[in-house]
Amino acid sequence: MDKNRIQIALEDFPDDIYIQLKDEFRAEFFKTAWKLNKSYRHLAGKVGVSNPVMLSWRRGKINFTNQDQFCPVWAIKSIINHSKNYPEWKFDLDEVQKHIKSIRAIHGTKISDIRLPIEDSIELRRIVTHLLCDGYASNKKRMTSKYGLISLEGVKEFQKELCIFGNIHGLKIRKNLRHNRSAVMYNLHFPKVITKILTKKFNIEFGWDKGRLPSEFINGERKLLAAVVRAFFIDEGSIHDLSIKFSSNNLELLNDLKAICLKDVLKAYNLILT
Repeated sequence: MDKNRIQIALEDFPDDIYIQLKDEFRAEFFKTAWKLNKSYRHLAGKVGVSNPVMLSWRRGKINFTNQDQFCPVWAIKSIINHSKNYPEWKFDLDEVQKHIKSIRAIHGTKISDIRLPIEDSIELRRIVTHLLCDGYASNKKRMTSKYGLISLEGVKEFQKELCIFGNIHGLKIRKNLRHNRSAVMYNLHFPKVITKILTKKFNIEFGWDKGRLPSEFINGERKLLAAVVRAFFIDEGSIHDLSIKFSSNNLELLNDLKAICLKDVLKAYNLILT
């Protein structure tokens, strides 16, 4: 993989992401791993899980129930590591990612039909920028991920952009009256697995005072740079007479935006406002 090219692959996922493999591939993956490591019991011991857990990963179902069983990324990596030196083994992460059925955080909403790798795009850069500006995307336990605006159309656009990760069922935009204000806030809660992936991939935090644009976002085609400026404008921008103003309590984040603007992206004014 070209290290200078922005794309999100399975190798970029944090270890605590849970994946479900397609049935036929899952059967072959675990059958081969068990054979090469003597038995499922031996492999379970090497990986550090109980025998029933190893069996449930192979079945794709939680034991004695019909509920889907997801396997953590760290376990997939461990199984590959214990099997990769055998000539018969043919499953690396690049091969596994072609056969992922769905993903989720440990207890989160699942995303199905994900296609990896996720390529660099206008949507990807907008999503990250929106979350840095008006999003709440903490990686802490028991914290949800959401994006909110007083513009319903802006939140709907963000919802559509999330499709680059796959199909997310059950997303709902909620209308809330802001405290002590007459304005309405529209919020969209989205799967935390997205927060985990973006945080790990770009090594960033989404806190209002710590967030920084990924260094990779400073470069790229004009349309990709304009996507960042446009998203920033939707969340933190305003128009005064003939000037465009951006406001933020995060000076470093504004400096990141400035670096993009100095690349003449603002000459593409029509791209920013369309």
